[in-house]
Amino acid sequence: FLTKPLQRLDKHWSHPLVELAKVVSRVSEGQPKAIVISLTSLVGMPEDEPGISELAQAMRKAGNVVIPACLVPAGQAIRSRQSTGFECGRGDLLVPAALRNGQIALPPLELFNAAAGVGTTNLYPDIDGVVRTFPLMVSAGGQLMPSLPLEAIRVAEGEPVGSARLEGGLLRVGRFAIPVVPDSAEMYLCVGPPADEKFKRTFSQILDCSAEELRSMVEGKIVVIGWEIAGNTSVFAVRGGPPTTGPHIVAAAIATILAKSWIRVPPVYMNWLLALAIALIAGLIAQRLTPTTGLVSNLALLVTILAVVVLMAARGLQLPVLTLSLTIIFGTVCNVAAVAVAAERDRIAAMA
Repeated sequence: FLTKPLQRLDKHWSHPLVELAKVVSRVSEGQPKAIVISLTSLVGMPEDEPGISELAQAMRKAGNVVIPACLVPAGQAIRSRQSTGFECGRGDLLVPAALRNGQIALPPLELFNAAAGVGTTNLYPDIDGVVRTFPLMVSAGGQLMPSLPLEAIRVAEGEPVGSARLEGGLLRVGRFAIPVVPDSAEMYLCVGPPADEKFKRTFSQILDCSAEELRSMVEGKIVVIGWEIAGNTSVFAVRGGPPTTGPHIVAAAIATILAKSWIRVPPVYMNWLLALAIALIAGLIAQRLTPTTGLVSNLALLVTILAVVVLMAARGLQLPVLTLSLTIIFGTVCNVAAVAVAAERDRIAAMA
């Protein structure tokens, strides 16, 4: 993962694309499997922006550079083509509903023609604003378009253009069969700390290091190039860590696929069946015991369920902890109340 230090952003980069071209050329000398430029600013860039020709030349020479696109509402695409050349077949995704009739906004034509892959950078935060998933495909005009991480994997694996396929709850590309949400092609992921110095390098470190150091850093890897500076890239709240930037989330999605460490989520009906079974167990416990012992037993059941949830999460299976916990709590309260009411009725009947 490469980032740019603040002092070089404003003071030394009079033509950022020219400098970016130097970084791409330098990284390619280290023989990475793929170079991913995670800079959404390329999408809205004018065709005559200074440095485009230099960057395109560096991309063509490298031969494995992936650049961003973006799904936007219909009519808002600065450059959108009916056929981008990087689609993955026909199809429609239901999520996000606001972009079902959207268009793919693309970088300048010269960069597009020089790229080995083009993928979207769209993120769909949950209702609480936290990013927990990454859509590996989007749909526009009845065509499926790969995401930036998916294209990075395809290029790195040497697979043909458009070879990724969505088959129900699995997205297949090369040797990978990635579990996704069928309606949105989203992959669940965990984003690690953004300041992991083991993998992060600044542009200056890449430009100034020796050939041997460069190869030790990037050979056989997928290199993500992006800004890590507030104001030059969006910052998102993520699960499992502090707020982080879009390029880091892209890098995390790529790492998740390469390590096959994606989180699996059971179907909704399985979650509800599990919740129903737990509710029945909690009810039986409460009915057979006194209110006090029933409450203690259900609290023990709650602790057991939480332990199972943590254990399954460590194995990559995400269970609905909130649903299961509320099921036990609600069932316990209702059943304890029912037992207490029954006991009170018995007492009144005995007094009568």
